[in-house]
Amino acid sequence: MNWKHTGFRGFLGFFFLLCLSLCYVIPSSTLASNGKYYYLQVGTFKVKENADRLKQKISAHTTRVVVRGAESATLGYAYTVFVGPFATWPEADAVRLPIRKQGILIEDAFVIASSEPFPGSMPVVVTPSPRPVAEPPATTAEPAVTVPAEPPPGEEVTPPEVAREEPPTPAPPPVAEAEPQRDIDIQKTKKTPEPRRIRTGRNLGKGVLGLAYSHVYGEYQTNIESRRSRVNGTITDVPVSSLQGLDFDTTMHRDMLRLRYGVVDRFDLFADVGVAYDESATPRPVFGGGGRFEYVRPFNTGQGGFFFAAQGDFLIGELETEFTSEQGGQWKKESDWYEVTGRLEAGMRFVRWAPYVGGSYSVYHEETERKPLVPVSPVPASLTYLDELNEDTPFGVYGGVDVYVTRKLLFNIDGRYGTFNSLSGSIQYNFK
Repeated sequence: MNWKHTGFRGFLGFFFLLCLSLCYVIPSSTLASNGKYYYLQVGTFKVKENADRLKQKISAHTTRVVVRGAESATLGYAYTVFVGPFATWPEADAVRLPIRKQGILIEDAFVIASSEPFPGSMPVVVTPSPRPVAEPPATTAEPAVTVPAEPPPGEEVTPPEVAREEPPTPAPPPVAEAEPQRDIDIQKTKKTPEPRRIRTGRNLGKGVLGLAYSHVYGEYQTNIESRRSRVNGTITDVPVSSLQGLDFDTTMHRDMLRLRYGVVDRFDLFADVGVAYDESATPRPVFGGGGRFEYVRPFNTGQGGFFFAAQGDFLIGELETEFTSEQGGQWKKESDWYEVTGRLEAGMRFVRWAPYVGGSYSVYHEETERKPLVPVSPVPASLTYLDELNEDTPFGVYGGVDVYVTRKLLFNIDGRYGTFNSLSGSIQYNFK
């Protein structure tokens, strides 16, 4: 066991001597000539995993990447990704182009200067590219290069290095000293999407235009208010009491397009157009519109927030239905209907989804003409029933969820129970 400890100590001693010799051999040009270390700042994140993910992408192209955590005035404790250090400002600034060519978005990257290297940084290495910068004064520059190159000691090399690095140094100071004064999160606050995500719950946001397609299937619970019969032009009132026990509910499918616009973050306007139809009848036109007001309270931690909304909308349309009566006759129903609905809603908005529930109050009215297609005796062929129908109860509840595939594309599933028992699905694309 002793020889193992001795060998290990020998290895540590050899490693220490090797490091000491490298420190002596490395010329002074490996340090920044003006006493500063230059870094390219490429991103600041609230979540460390996001910073590590960007570091991993950049590390595939350069090993000089470091993540540094620091307290921020607006983001709290944030993590910033730097590439460096470099001996000069131009060297640090030149890194952004090859990184951007690899498809990594660092449009808002900028160079900062530090008096000390960041923890975890690799040593500064002065690339030979800055030396040709001094070639324009050819006759004066060559003696300065040859003199320090002959003696190995670092002291004699340092003066020419400082003199040769002087030309690029004057330009960086104003940029290097002005840029670091900006808080690291000011540049990233504009870039990160988090503030945008918590501005709205299900609203679009100011200036955003959205287009949605939806399919709805449902049944209106209605009661007959009045009936008149028309035979050969003669109209007669029919007592409603004689119609007790008959089913007058209305079922329909609706395919709708909704154009939606965010006037401000808290208020949207929308317009609807589409068709309504029964399974065995011709589609008839439907149109409408409305508005939605919303208030959002962000979560104390994390992204998203609670939202509360009030919405009002209306629909006006026609419907054609063919059905079989209890006596076995074939009938055709043509309806003109309208619906006005007010809603109160509450939910939670996360990055990828937004569940919600609410209550509604609606007014539904329908005027119909029922004609026999295949009359059964004693029903005359010219008979037409003129009916007026209203909803059974004006109150209802509903709930659903928005699922965000991307920031611009989302799906919705919604269910209602009450006056209109329905299930709907929609897909929406936002153009901004």
